[in-house]
Amino acid sequence: MRILVPALFLVFLITACTGRENPTLKARKELSQMADSVARPKPDTLHFVVEDRPCYAVIDRRYLDFGHRSEFPLSLFVTLETRKKDRNGHPDPEEARAHAGLLSEIVASLDAIGVNAYIGKTTMTGFEDLIFYVREADQPAIRTRLEELQRQNRVIREYTFEQDPQWEAVSEFFEAMKKGQVSAP
Repeated sequence: MRILVPALFLVFLITACTGRENPTLKARKELSQMADSVARPKPDTLHFVVEDRPCYAVIDRRYLDFGHRSEFPLSLFVTLETRKKDRNGHPDPEEARAHAGLLSEIVASLDAIGVNAYIGKTTMTGFEDLIFYVREADQPAIRTRLEELQRQNRVIREYTFEQDPQWEAVSEFFEAMKKGQVSAP
């Protein structure tokens, strides 16, 4: 018996060191990679023209065939005014950094309130629209938080909620994505 236990330990040790990956560890790693790929935005850029001016939208591909749209029936558009513009009326580099910081703050604020879908943004002459879909139950808390943010950041021109359970406000973006009319972000 004294020799059997050390011999079994030695066999176990040799088997463990053969370079084969532990199946449980491998499954955890694969699950983590899959969750990470779902959690990360997958942005596509769409270019279009409004009033002879170039515009673009950066839309998250993860929502293209999203099966839970009815759980987020309210569209929320947050309009950011562009004060420092390039020749197309889009944010200059400094303004773009400021808008990106504000976007991060808005997303974090809404995430703290509840689950929402940040679809993306459009950049047009003089403004950017941040596009979200939210649950009706979260609307009062979101409105309160956006009022606070708007008082702190004059660049937030307005925000609007609309009933849109079929996500019609972003359907043209999704159709363009399905047709492959996108470019790298």
